[in-house]
Order: sequence, then structure tokens, then C-alpha cells
Amino acid sequence: MTEPTSLTIDGVIEDFRNADHEVPRESMQWALDNWDIAGPRSLELLSAHARGTERTEQTENAVVFISRLVAEKEETAAFGDLCRLLRDVNVAPFLAADAISSTLSQLLISTFDGNAATLREVVEDHTIDEFIRHAAITAVAYLTRIGRIPEADTREWLRHLLTAMQPRGECFVWVGWAQTVAMLGFADVAADAGPVFEQGFTGRSMGLGDFEAELKRALDDPESMALFVEKELGPFTGCIDELDEWYDMSGSGSWDDEDDDEAEKAASFASLAPQWTSSGGDRNPWRHVGRNDQCPCGSGKKFKKCCLGKPDAERPVLSTGRSV
Repeated sequence: MTEPTSLTIDGVIEDFRNADHEVPRESMQWALDNWDIAGPRSLELLSAHARGTERTEQTENAVVFISRLVAEKEETAAFGDLCRLLRDVNVAPFLAADAISSTLSQLLISTFDGNAATLREVVEDHTIDEFIRHAAITAVAYLTRIGRIPEADTREWLRHLLTAMQPRGECFVWVGWAQTVAMLGFADVAADAGPVFEQGFTGRSMGLGDFEAELKRALDDPESMALFVEKELGPFTGCIDELDEWYDMSGSGSWDDEDDDEAEKAASFASLAPQWTSSGGDRNPWRHVGRNDQCPCGSGKKFKKCCLGKPDAERPVLSTGRSV
């Protein structure tokens, strides 16, 4: 990526398109400082990507940064397109890989346009990733707690999901359902939640005892916000710092030698693929892998379409001997 010396909106968007191993900090800051110019172009590109008229790899890269910018600027005009992307099986895994768990909830919270039905549709869509659905339902919880969604509507909807939500088996969205009921202190809904745990819908992620403990904490909390703070549920802020931390922790840092070409990296990954082991320290061999590089697991797919999208608990740690 070439950092522009005299920034323009065209240069900033091009920087977003071509970014891979590092965060385009200068361009992101320029966009935040010049949102009257950057906002319309960002929303236009996000909409084109969501509607399928801009589906290049470069646009996909740009959306990673744009999704953070629109959230920090609380652009409600972006909400429908973000939800549309999350329900698109061809796009959602890549967006979710770059904004999983609490961050994805934060993006939805910050861009929420008041249309609760759109957010509920993401939760109820059993064809999409369970972690995306979990992020959406916990966003509903926060928006309900702060009064953006009527409490009575959410209570009725959660009761409806208890008998209607798919799958009728283990899925992480059911953990989100249970967490939402508990965080909101809906004791009346919780009284009917026994079958969710008895039938193993929440798997090992949350047991009935955990659920009851979280419900009690919510009911005992005078401010009714402690669990939301603990789970980092709230508006999205600090997009540049968040991406810097994410790139470093997820493995999207830069190569030590910038002159390494793609063939050398591919060969290096191939030699490392069989060496999955548990981590013995704080070394992070993933940090040398760019989003568009070949995945080190040996699948032949790009990192962003393979192990990048896996939660930390499911992603194997690579013992390489390479200094990181």
C-alpha cells in the first residue's frame, strides 16, 4: 500500500481498496475528519457492495474499513446495507471474519436506524452464520435496554423465538437468546427457558446454572447495565485503534521482510501446514498472514475465507519457530 501524501477522497478510497497487511491509518483519520466528503462516498460503496453491483476483492477490502467508519460516525443510513450483507451467504463470512462477536454487535448498535424488524430478520435467518445471529440478537438486547426498541416488543419476540427459532438443536444463536433474556432481566420469559437447556440448544457454551446466575445479576443490578459492560455491548468507538489491535491479534500484521513475494509466502505456508500444535507462549505465527494470503492451514483458500473467520477457540495455533 502506498500512503498518499496529499489526501483526496479518491486516494482514500483507493487506499481502503488496496489495504491488506496494515491499517491505512492516515486515510481513515482523513475520512473521519472530512466526513462531509468521505461519508457519501463510503455509503455509496457500501450500498453497491451490499446490492451486488460492486463485488470485487478490492471493494470487499474497502468495506472492512468503511463498516467501522460508518459505525463511529453513527451513520444510520448504513444499517440496512450492513444487515443485507450479513444475510448474503457470499459476503457475510468475510465481513464477519473482520468483525466478529462484540464488535459486530457494536457496528449494528451504532448504525441502528430504528427498524427493529430488519435486525430481527438477521437473527431469525437460519441460513446464515450462527455467530452473526448471536451478534444481532445481543444488539437487540442493548438497544432494548437503552429504549431504542420497546421492551414489550422484545419480550414478546423472545417468547416467539422460544418456540419458532431454528434450528431446534445446538446453535450459538440460542446462547445469544439466553443471554438476551438474562441481560434484560426478563424473569417471566426465563421461567419457560428450561427446554432450551434440557434439549442442549446452548451446548457447552451456557448451562442452566450459568443462565440463572446471569439473570440474578441483572435483576440485582440497580443500573441494569453491568452485564452489557462486561460483554462489551454498546456503541462502536475508536475504529482506527480497534483495527490496529485486531490486525495484530488476528494475524494480519505485516511480513518482517517486505520484499517477500507471494510465491515465497505460499511455500512457507505449505511447509508449516502440518505443524498445528497448542501454543506454549505468547508468540503469534498468524500475524504474518495477510487477509488475502493463502491460509497456512493448507486448505488452499485465502486466509480471510478460511481460518481468519474462525473463533480463537477453534483456530489452531501454529508453532513455527519464526520470531514474531
